[in-house]
Parts: sequence; C-alpha cells; structure tokens
Amino acid sequence: MSSYMGLPTNQHDALENIQLLVGTGALLYSSNNPELIELASSILAVTQKYSLTASRLCKQNLAINSQNRIRTQRETCGLTTAELARLLDLDEEIIIQWESGEYEPTISMLIPLANVLGCDPMLLLTDAYKQNQEEA
Repeated sequence: MSSYMGLPTNQHDALENIQLLVGTGALLYSSNNPELIELASSILAVTQKYSLTASRLCKQNLAINSQNRIRTQRETCGLTTAELARLLDLDEEIIIQWESGEYEPTISMLIPLANVLGCDPMLLLTDAYKQNQEEA
C-alpha cells in the first residue's frame, strides 16, 4: 500500500485522514497561542500536499482499473485490438490508447463498446458493478 509521510493514500483512508487533519488544523489555528497557530499552518500545509498526492494516486488507479477492464473484457471475448477496432469502425490505435490509459472512451462510444464486448456499460466504468454482481 502506498503512503505519504506514513499516511495511507487509498481513497477511503485518505479522506478520513484529511478530514481529521483539517479539523485539527482549524482547532489549533483558532487559538491565541502563536506556537499553536504555527503548528496549525504546518499541519494544513502537510494536509494540502497529502491530499494532492492521494488524489493523484487515486486518479492513476482509476485509469489503470479502467484500462484493465477494457483489455480483460476484450480478451474474454477472444478479440484482438484490430478486431475490436474494426467492429467499432475505429482505428486500432484508439483501442490501444484506451487500453494503455492514454485516453478513455468517450461517452458516445461506451454503449457501442459494451455491446461489442457483450457486457454492461457499468462494468467498463467501475469495479462497484463487479462487486454488486458478485454479491447478488
């Protein structure tokens, strides 16, 4: 698991920690003690860097998961990138860019992509769909 200054950067834990750090910083900042105000400023500066790091890592993980879902579903269907591109009337390079995470499919391509891959469009968007299907 990745971390920033010992703080976890996964989305759930990061949000909880950021909330606690901002609350602590605000409480300290409201005091009349200059040392506590300085400490609050330091905490808030670290919190800002932490939140930016956690946000960047969450976005990277989302892109990686999205590209893996497209590639996995394509491979499950036994299609090559060239075959999928032909079925969608696209250049193969576009499929390669989707699977590499360089670009994401547009909303207008999501339904046709899901139809060709024989899956629900939600499967291509989020792991939550997969978890819901497993629980059902």
